[in-house]
Amino acid sequence: MHAGLFAQDGAPEPPFSPPGGGMRRRHLEQFRMLKLLELLDLNEEQEMKFLVEFRALREKQVVLQKERQDAVTRLAEGLRADTLNEEQIGRLTNRIFELRRTYAAESEGFYERVRPMLTAEQAGKLVVFQERFEYELLDQVRSFRERRGAGGPGDGE
Repeated sequence: MHAGLFAQDGAPEPPFSPPGGGMRRRHLEQFRMLKLLELLDLNEEQEMKFLVEFRALREKQVVLQKERQDAVTRLAEGLRADTLNEEQIGRLTNRIFELRRTYAAESEGFYERVRPMLTAEQAGKLVVFQERFEYELLDQVRSFRERRGAGGPGDGE
């Protein structure tokens, strides 16, 4: 078993939402929106309708991610401390899967609402963006940290 599996800091967190990271999260959301709008190249009418739907989606997703993170943390801590019985473990794992399904359903609902206002190419770009944005950003951050650690500024941190 992986040593850090049940560690509190090992619980999967939504990318880029460190504790007390509200400012960073807000900047990331702005960056996400700017990159998406740049990629989709929406006209003015499309952009207004799209932004309303996109903001609503992201607000729901942030809440769902937080709930899932909390459930994973409770499960991990309870397993590590051996304080959960089988029923509690089952409820928490079911809740985590339920939150995953709800997150996916919200994403699909958003797509269904915005699809009619997009061209096929824009719709395709939207799907690719949503699938890749956080992973590619994580890779860029990881790459930046590796370069920094290889003799760059901040070595003494």
